[in-house]
Amino acid sequence: MPVLCGIGRDGAVRTLNTQAWPRESRRLVLQAFSLGAVSVALLLLSGALPANAAEGVSAEAPASRSSSDATWQLLATGDIMTHEAVVRTARSMASKESSGAGGYGWALRDIRSLVSSVDLAFGNLEFPVNPGRPVSGDTPFNGDPAYLAALKQLGFDVLFVANNHMLDQGVEGAETTRTALRDHGILTLGATERRKPWEEVLTVDVGKADKVRVGFLNYTSGLSDLGLGYNLEHLLVGRNINYALFDEGMPVVKRLYGEFAGRALPSAVIPNRQAFIERVAQQAGKARAGGAEYVVAFLHWGKREMLQPQPQQEALARALCRHVDAVIGAGPHTLQPVEVIAGDGAGARPCLVAYSLGNLIAVHGRAASFGMMLKFEIRRHLGQIQFVGFKRQFTRIDRCWERSMGELDSRPRLEVKRTTAEEFRAFVRDLPQHRPVPAVCGSPANDIDPIASDFSGERG
Repeated sequence: MPVLCGIGRDGAVRTLNTQAWPRESRRLVLQAFSLGAVSVALLLLSGALPANAAEGVSAEAPASRSSSDATWQLLATGDIMTHEAVVRTARSMASKESSGAGGYGWALRDIRSLVSSVDLAFGNLEFPVNPGRPVSGDTPFNGDPAYLAALKQLGFDVLFVANNHMLDQGVEGAETTRTALRDHGILTLGATERRKPWEEVLTVDVGKADKVRVGFLNYTSGLSDLGLGYNLEHLLVGRNINYALFDEGMPVVKRLYGEFAGRALPSAVIPNRQAFIERVAQQAGKARAGGAEYVVAFLHWGKREMLQPQPQQEALARALCRHVDAVIGAGPHTLQPVEVIAGDGAGARPCLVAYSLGNLIAVHGRAASFGMMLKFEIRRHLGQIQFVGFKRQFTRIDRCWERSMGELDSRPRLEVKRTTAEEFRAFVRDLPQHRPVPAVCGSPANDIDPIASDFSGERG
């Protein structure tokens, strides 16, 4: 089990407090600050609150290193969501012997051996978990704590939470998610306690006899899509999501908001692309100073359901690769290319870039039914860490319909299955004409009316 603690501003090591945080009511905040008063509130707060002094999260002591050669395998996955079909499937399969905690493991059983076989597995947790509120499979999402137990049983070591759904249960939900993940033995990065300096670096000692210290950074280019109130709560109460406006393609209003908020409340947002690159360089340096030999930036970014990255993403990835060893992306819900960028300068390592790993488990349909599990290998050779290569395991989210008393259930069950690059490419070629049709559970035939496969009501 990796050791996790915080480093204070004085450089002293301290363990992270996972007690329940004090609760502040979003209702009171929204009543107190109307749209017309937001700018005044920001100016009043700007001189009273400290700038974000970005603390790191690190292990207590340097990893034990062997002088002999050693290799390690890491596995990255895409978006893990909790749509209604995910919750319903778990509840219906909870009695199955292979289902895992609360039935959530059943839908993921086909990939269990892949996740558990590597030295470190990580992904994007795209929902909050607030045990004090009802589970919700639609926006605003709220995950079941049993879901986290199933992900731990599956083999996940780290789950990142800087994304546009982490505020679905407000600032309190982001805080309770951190606590719930750590209570289940899962390391996390991307959110912190309200009004506390961001945690931007997570270092993990990977391996058993031979260890390598891997550093992670995690940021999102967008906050909540559910309305102004959620974003105001982050700005005025929380400021606890690693939020960076590095997307040059964002709307002008959002860009102006970022510039203003970044100046008035620098603890709330990194205001622009250049500031973000500088922050990544700083935090990657902090990770390496803490013993990290390999640094990964995990970003929630990109345009929804696009199969190619935007040009500004490609440019940003190249800029970040001057400071980190890998850039792994999530957020668009669809698969995008993986490439290896040659390092700059003598002795520079190649940089692995995966623009989007798609959905691991979710209900979006069409191309967003596919995901990728990206396994990559690093090794120590002659005392230096080297990137060896990567392999892709494509996955597909299948949906089927239960037949009861001769009638079809009105709602589907789903599961994640392994598939091939060839199947994904064929799907993309036929995409303009293709509508995925769920099969009857237990039957290979797709004999359901195509109209029944419209899941537009499940979103995220």
